Amino acid sequence: MIGYRPTAHPLLRGRSRPSDIEALQTDVMRFMAILGLCLTAIFALVQTLPAEQAQRQAEAQLQRKLEARQQQLEQARAELDRLAGEIQAADQSRLRVEEELQHGQQRRQQAERELARLNQATAEARRQKQTLEGKLNGTREQLARAESERDR
Repeated sequence: MIGYRPTAHPLLRGRSRPSDIEALQTDVMRFMAILGLCLTAIFALVQTLPAEQAQRQAEAQLQRKLEARQQQLEQARAELDRLAGEIQAADQSRLRVEEELQHGQQRRQQAERELARLNQATAEARRQKQTLEGKLNGTREQLARAESERDR
């Protein structure tokens, strides 16, 4: 720094040499530059504080949203697992019903075959009945003729 110079006093300015004034101006300019540099750095730090805080808040908000989405994903997976279980149970039930249906159809076909056999047996029995009735009627007529011939 500059030491005390008797010629640097403001009242003695007129007697100062030009190099002392230039040195003083240079020192003042350096001081102003350093002061400006410090103020610029402080201003930059002050400007970044709200930005960092806003960034932290945004990151926290994104983290909360991410956690909420992860919960939703877990709930969706649980729902998917539940629905998969219901689908599997429904498929098993459907297979059981199809088996019962197939068994019922087989029983129906068997019953239809039995009905057809019984219808044929009934038709045969009716034919035999008609034949026997015809024979019986013929026998009755012969008996009636025989009685009428005997009575004569």
